[in-house]
Amino acid sequence: MADYKDIKYNVDYGDAVGGAGGLTKIASNHQATTDGDDGTDVMDFTSGIDSTYDVYLFELNGMIPHGTDQLSIQADIGTATSYAQTNTSMVNTWYHAADDSEVGHGGHGGPTDNDTGRFKFAPPQKGSGSDDFNGRGAVGGYVYLFNPSSTVFEKHFIMKMGGTANSGGDHYTELYEGAGYFQQTAAITRIRFKYNGGSKIDGGRITMYGISK
Repeated sequence: MADYKDIKYNVDYGDAVGGAGGLTKIASNHQATTDGDDGTDVMDFTSGIDSTYDVYLFELNGMIPHGTDQLSIQADIGTATSYAQTNTSMVNTWYHAADDSEVGHGGHGGPTDNDTGRFKFAPPQKGSGSDDFNGRGAVGGYVYLFNPSSTVFEKHFIMKMGGTANSGGDHYTELYEGAGYFQQTAAITRIRFKYNGGSKIDGGRITMYGISK
């Protein structure tokens, strides 16, 4: 009879390069954090979202706005470019003030319709409004998009983002967790990331992976 010593390493985690349950890198958008760079308005993924995978993962690293805004996600279908697909979504937050004066938990909607098609899914970030990166905050995390190529079901997503936040000049560490769905049964083919107040993306990288069936 096999005991723990015999089987402790017999764990199949799948193939990390595209096997069952593995991740396959599809595309990446990168904005270098270089002083004097004008930044970019959006980070779009306009290809590679199809029936190849049932689940897509967007990994976000070091996202920095030019102003003080919240990162948002939008979606579209076919070759449309309005990125105005309505979503129903909610967010829960946890926060801790940098000076230890405040700590707590708050909810942001639950659930609500967002007729602009934009879902704000990250803490409000500090931006100096200049090309000087000193004292800037950044956030990172992930978004999962489920079954985007379905023509029967609406498209669900979950997300988790954390990092340095800014509210009224006060600095916080914040964690955002959210979920929702795009109210669309047509296939989602495009995803856009941008700052809701119009700030440019001064820095960061977003990588899209497909999770093998």
